Amino acid sequence: PGDRIVFASASLYSVPAAGGTPTLLTTPDPKAGEFEHRWPEILPDGRSVLFTAWGGGFDRTRIMSRSLVSDEVKTILDGGTASRYSATGHLVYYQAGTLMAVPFNPSSLVAGGTRIPLQEPVQTPAAGAANYSLSRTGTLVLVSGTARAERKLVWVDRKNSNNVSPVLP
Repeated sequence: PGDRIVFASASLYSVPAAGGTPTLLTTPDPKAGEFEHRWPEILPDGRSVLFTAWGGGFDRTRIMSRSLVSDEVKTILDGGTASRYSATGHLVYYQAGTLMAVPFNPSSLVAGGTRIPLQEPVQTPAAGAANYSLSRTGTLVLVSGTARAERKLVWVDRKNSNNVSPVLP
């Protein structure tokens, strides 16, 4: 919406979809316990972006919004991360191992009502995001489970793909 891309690199930035110089949108507030602003998602009307104010752990996060037409920043809810807007009128987010949903009005930027658990457990990487995605039409995909996938760095011989050896024991 609005032909813009919003991205995170500790703070949030906006850049025209056609390219150009990024504009700073948010800066984390260390006095409020914020280390980074992460996981932006522009709402369908293109007037606001949701993001997570990351405080260094899942228990120190807030889901917030930043207006793209003014400088208004607003807290939507405490204790959630990696939020996405659902066409059903819900805010979907990760909290304490569970994917949750709460009724959400994208015009007033107010979440309220009963918080509904959608899936437990949902796998999370160390960086704090939940391994799920939600399409604009409401299709939800996720990786269930509690453990992060184990990753190993290996050498692979281009000439013999059967020759694979671990870099570290």
